Amino acid sequence: MAITIEQNPQEYSPVFNPMNFVCSSNNIAGNNYFFYLVKVKDSAGNVIYQNRYIPRFSDQYLLFDVQRALESYVSYDISGIAVGTTGVRRTSNVFKEYTVQFIEEIGASASGVASGSSTTSSTKYAFNGAFSFNDFVSYDDADWLIATTGTKKFMTDLRGGNIRIKLGQRFELGIMTGAGASEPVKNIVIKTYSYNGTLIGTYKIANSFSSGTTTDDKFLSVLVGTGDLNSTTLTSGSQPVITDAVYTYTVQVENNSGTIVSETLTFEIDYRCYGADEIRLYWLNTVGRIDSFNFNFASDESIEVVKAAFRKLNGTMTGAAFGYTRYETGQTNFYTQVDKKIKVRTDYINNIEAEWLQHFVSSPIHWAEIDGNLVSVVLDTKSYTIQTIEKNKLFSVEFDLMYANSDYRQRL
Repeated sequence: MAITIEQNPQEYSPVFNPMNFVCSSNNIAGNNYFFYLVKVKDSAGNVIYQNRYIPRFSDQYLLFDVQRALESYVSYDISGIAVGTTGVRRTSNVFKEYTVQFIEEIGASASGVASGSSTTSSTKYAFNGAFSFNDFVSYDDADWLIATTGTKKFMTDLRGGNIRIKLGQRFELGIMTGAGASEPVKNIVIKTYSYNGTLIGTYKIANSFSSGTTTDDKFLSVLVGTGDLNSTTLTSGSQPVITDAVYTYTVQVENNSGTIVSETLTFEIDYRCYGADEIRLYWLNTVGRIDSFNFNFASDESIEVVKAAFRKLNGTMTGAAFGYTRYETGQTNFYTQVDKKIKVRTDYINNIEAEWLQHFVSSPIHWAEIDGNLVSVVLDTKSYTIQTIEKNKLFSVEFDLMYANSDYRQRL
């Protein structure tokens, strides 16, 4: 008797895309009763999902997508950005470690079931990712898993261009790595450059979890915004990192041997003044981390009010007399809900930024930075046209947002 796992999901898989196992058994023939019993277990061995499946009629295989069993266990982690945690930190909620056990249930009849052989998958990790169909078909976790060799991706949707940022602002970079003695993420390396491209300085931020072996050490985050770097403890170079002479800076990952093993992301400091009502927005990206962008042109605030009313009988008894006053209220509002809205506008953006903002539109959750605090907002815009400089020359885009939490007035 044997049950065989013919196909596995990749070791690190986006949980909101199919995560298919294919299993076979050489014990189906000759048994009147056969089920594949499937148990999904967490890192502690607890069963978090269990079900029985009939073999496929056509070929007797089991096709099991573990996605639905795991997607409710992953979420997002905004806490580090909200409080401005500097240095490399562990993240929470963005992944789930799991194994899947496949067991044969066989017998002569349904009333006399005996357990057959079983097999268990290797340890795997589901992260809060939701790739488009085309990207998922070509997805390879080796492109994202920062290891001891290669130049792998950070957990952001922006590719191919500079990230514009103003002084004093935050930006999170998520890191997915195989933690262990090889220390693939030893340091975060920052290099600053002047306007003419001259190197000003090189700085390193140590990963204090680099030699760890727990799951928490595999999913990391580092704040690399202009408002973060000057407050970060450095293991190489001296503060301040960002000075008036800095025009661009790069972020990379260095392994234990001093070799760069990540892609290079370039940040461009935007020194232009756009006005007092520019706003910075954050959103959950397709790989489960937080991206952010400045909406620099003038924004508009408005309110939408919902009221419920009743008509009160006028008049008042005073002793033995009944009379009226001019200031009495007939129709009275007993419920008032106020929803605040914001219309935000980018400045003139380039093709790469326009492409990046499609992920802002499709994201399920957003935050606005108001007076230095992150406030939850809801995007009202339902469609988005990806414009290009070649077609539209100079262009900006605008979006309608609403505060996620309503305000209320007095109930009368």
